[in-house]
Amino acid sequence: LTLSEMLHDQQHEMAAAETLQALVDLAEQDETVQRQIANRRGSMGPVLSRMHFFYAEHFKFAEEPQKVLEHLETAIDADPTDADALIALYRAPGKNVDLDRRVRSLIRQAAAQFQQQIELFTRQMDEGHDEEFRQWASARLASLYNQYAWLVGNTEGDYDTALRYSHRSLEIRPGTAGYLDTLGRCYYTKGDFANAVKHQSQALKRDAHSGLIKRQLDLFQRALDKQQESARAG
Repeated sequence: LTLSEMLHDQQHEMAAAETLQALVDLAEQDETVQRQIANRRGSMGPVLSRMHFFYAEHFKFAEEPQKVLEHLETAIDADPTDADALIALYRAPGKNVDLDRRVRSLIRQAAAQFQQQIELFTRQMDEGHDEEFRQWASARLASLYNQYAWLVGNTEGDYDTALRYSHRSLEIRPGTAGYLDTLGRCYYTKGDFANAVKHQSQALKRDAHSGLIKRQLDLFQRALDKQQESARAG
């Protein structure tokens, strides 16, 4: 699983997909592998969704939009809360009206599910369990804050809440590169390009080898440069 993410980070999308495909094929033949994946990810759904997301990314670069849509639909069928698959399908061109409505509905549902889980874990933290549970719940809560912020910040919904939740994730897990990456995106979505560049730069310092983070920083920097040029011209 880690190898596939490393390959995806460097935009080797077919290799990333094939890495997970080999795991999926093995799981279909070996119940022990299935159980190991289920113990780690809850079910095969997230792995299947991730695999098809990687296939979709490959076909996006290959300029085969129909295959992109096919794989993204399969991805959200496997895991309707896969934020990256939902974001990709939200942005994908060529969707018909029904598919566009479906992905927008799934985004709202996923955000609502993350919100419910946030409230649940917050209550459990407040109820005062032992320290081991609190540490686990705290990490889970940070992840949920980040998932909500990443999904909404890249699509549609309550951008103010997304930004607030992104900050909360970093209050729990300060300096986490992936969470700083999300914060940069939330600021970018709100048009605050200076803060987007600031936090994305911090993310890159924390994970200097991440192609994904570097590409986002380049995007944010271009937006900031354009904004500053317009301000000087005006």
